[in-house]
Amino acid sequence: MYALARIPDFQGLIHTANLADLPIFKLDDAALKADDIQGIVKEKAVKNIESFDVIYEAIASKIEMLSSNDCRI
Repeated sequence: MYALARIPDFQGLIHTANLADLPIFKLDDAALKADDIQGIVKEKAVKNIESFDVIYEAIASKIEMLSSNDCRI
């Protein structure tokens, strides 16, 4: 089970996402480089994006399981 508080905060990447015309969770190295994000800031951003992917996948899988015929009464 995932608490919403565990989902990474992307507020610092809104500007980069707007420049790249991408959702925050789809930012890649090229988009981060274009906005001159580097060093520890880049490392944290990449870690947050990867963490979001794992959490989102787990939540989506649980929703699919709960809405499948296997779980219906």
